[in-house]
Amino acid sequence: MGTDKDKKGNFINVMLSDHDGPQQKIGLPAQYSQFQQIFNKMTAFKANLRPTIDELKGEFLKLVQDKQQYYKNSNAAIQKER
Repeated sequence: MGTDKDKKGNFINVMLSDHDGPQQKIGLPAQYSQFQQIFNKMTAFKANLRPTIDELKGEFLKLVQDKQQYYKNSNAAIQKER
C-alpha cells in the first residue's frame, strides 16, 4: 500500500481503489474521455495487467487513425455539399 495520505490522514491508494475491479477509480475530464479506457489499463494495480509500451502505442495509433479517417470522411462530405 502506498504511504501518501490526504489532509485528513486517509491513504490515497485506499480512496482510489476500485473494490469491484483491478483499476483505480479515476475519471478523466470529459474532453479526454477517449483516453479513459487506456488510462484504466495503465493504472491497473497488478503490474501483469498493465499494457506494454507496444500495446499502448498501438492503442494511441488506433485513436489517431480513427481520427484521421473521421476527418477524411468529414472533408469528403463537405466537398460533396459544395
